[in-house]
Amino acid sequence: QGDLANIDNSRKVYEGGTVAMKRANIVGQKQADEAKFTTWVNANPTRKAKYGTLLADIERVSADFYKTGMRDRLVRTIPNVGNSGTFKEVIDAIASVSMGRALSDQKRAEINQVIAAREPMLETEIMKFFFSKISDYKFAPVEKLFDGLSGKARRDAEEKFIASVIGNPDFDSADEIIGLYSMSANDLKSKYPKLVEYAVATAQEIMAIGQKTQKFNAEINNLRLLYMRGISEMKGITPYPDANFTQRFTYGNVKGYSPREAVQYTPFTTLKGVIDKDSGVFPFIVPQKLKDLQASKDFGRFGVGDTVPVNFLSTNDIIGGNSGSPVLNAYGEQVGLVFDGNYEGLGNDIFFNPNYGRTISVDIRYVLFVTEKYAGAGWILNEMKFAPKRK
Repeated sequence: QGDLANIDNSRKVYEGGTVAMKRANIVGQKQADEAKFTTWVNANPTRKAKYGTLLADIERVSADFYKTGMRDRLVRTIPNVGNSGTFKEVIDAIASVSMGRALSDQKRAEINQVIAAREPMLETEIMKFFFSKISDYKFAPVEKLFDGLSGKARRDAEEKFIASVIGNPDFDSADEIIGLYSMSANDLKSKYPKLVEYAVATAQEIMAIGQKTQKFNAEINNLRLLYMRGISEMKGITPYPDANFTQRFTYGNVKGYSPREAVQYTPFTTLKGVIDKDSGVFPFIVPQKLKDLQASKDFGRFGVGDTVPVNFLSTNDIIGGNSGSPVLNAYGEQVGLVFDGNYEGLGNDIFFNPNYGRTISVDIRYVLFVTEKYAGAGWILNEMKFAPKRK
């Protein structure tokens, strides 16, 4: 269930970000900025000398790198798919031995952990998906494996190759995979010729993609910096610095939003609402004790009206990694903990829309209520200092 939730969460992040950017016409806005920038540059000889070829240079460098972007992503993903399975560890082992790399203690620990948690059926289905996708790009090492096959014959061959790794008794335990590192490159090639050919060719291509990516980053980073300087000069502004991986503050207000016509989300959810969603099926399973506390209205000092606040929305601008951050009110008192963002606010690593972007936080009153009334750990609260209730 955890893996499925993670996969579904990633799907929603990419899907929601795309929907949000289309809705806000971000591409159109950027194109308008570039057109305005071009006019501004051409109006002054000094600016033209400094920025005249900038947009063309960005286009040239980007077009060259991204023309094989999807193919490169697939090449890099397939050997590492799922990050938890037999295929990755076997291919890593064969490629490492063939290229003269020894087994490290860290890799040994990884193999033991990965194989203990593997899901062969899930991994097989994921591998089938990725092999079917890369067939569109005619990646030579993969094409050589299947020798120009197509249609059902190709799918059958792909499944057979996948089974030669995931369903192979030779790779059925962590010890057996670790044992591959003790074999010579020639022995591996003799015993697993197709695997060796695929593993080595793919590893070499991944290295080449890495070098290409490094070169692209070196070029594009300088061009992007120059573009930002030009845009800032044109607009007469000083942009705030990139504060990633540093402590930062973001301010906002508790506020609901309307995701579409005739739909309005209020800023607070409550224990009553949690119980309304109870279906008895994961993840909507409400413990009986919480139902009993709501029924008896045994909320202690944390109730509001006939229930307890659970979560609230606010206009704070957050990014991935901010979960767990404290939310403070105007008096510096903790009122919540950040744990998520709303679907319509996705894409906020590129832009923030104040009409739709919302941070979702758990109300501190619910945290304290659960601690005292549900968990029976009220003694923890005795060690805390509480601010007076405010209107």
